Amino acid sequence: TLLMFTKIGICQTAEELSLQARNRYNEGDYVGAIKLLNKAIEKNSDYVEAYYNRGHAKRVMEDFEGAIMDFSKAISLDNTYSDAYFERGLSKIYLKDYNGAIIDFSRSIELSPSDAAAFYHRGFSKSMSNDFSGAINDFNNSVNIDSNYEGVYFQRGNAKLGINDFIGAITDFTKAIQLDSENADSYALRGSAKAGLLDFKGAISDYSVAINISPQESDNFLERGLIRIKAGDKNGACMDLKKAVQLENLNASKFYNYHCK
Repeated sequence: TLLMFTKIGICQTAEELSLQARNRYNEGDYVGAIKLLNKAIEKNSDYVEAYYNRGHAKRVMEDFEGAIMDFSKAISLDNTYSDAYFERGLSKIYLKDYNGAIIDFSRSIELSPSDAAAFYHRGFSKSMSNDFSGAINDFNNSVNIDSNYEGVYFQRGNAKLGINDFIGAITDFTKAIQLDSENADSYALRGSAKAGLLDFKGAISDYSVAINISPQESDNFLERGLIRIKAGDKNGACMDLKKAVQLENLNASKFYNYHCK
């Protein structure tokens, strides 16, 4: 019986091995999936889906360079494979190769112009490259395709902060909060935008909510403290700056020493 099982295993097609790999992947056994896909590729070295799926498994395992190699191989076999460009772009984001990611997402968009995710991730890559206006355009396209795409309002608000569009940023962070009321960063950045408009009361209120959600985030105590200084609340500011120091914020000590000693 064992010999028969082994013989059947040897005769498995690349497609059968790939299907088994998908099952392993869905079970969270990424190493097992990769091993099966290695065998599938040995059976058929031009099997586009096997390279793509192996790249996907490698990306999940944070082998981003290996993932890029597999997605590149898939693209070399099928240069119209939109998902392969998208996944290679994601891998490049993790390696902070934002220019390379933008190129891949652009090609993915050419092939699939209604993909909200591709616009979103290209926008994120542009934002990380300080092309805030280009990022906002991409986030707009993402919203037009899918008005509830996860994270898009937060990222567009962040990009608007980059060009000092405080009113637009507040609108986007408010929408992000409506979609996810437990995201401390949305409150903190909306507070930053309000501070930009000299609405110190509103800014302090937002930072207070952010602190309630994430009480160990030292940056929020630092920022609320600095805003309280601008609002003329030195006692409250020094309490916040002291707390930021206690939480080992690297920038808090100089502000505490300057304003509170």
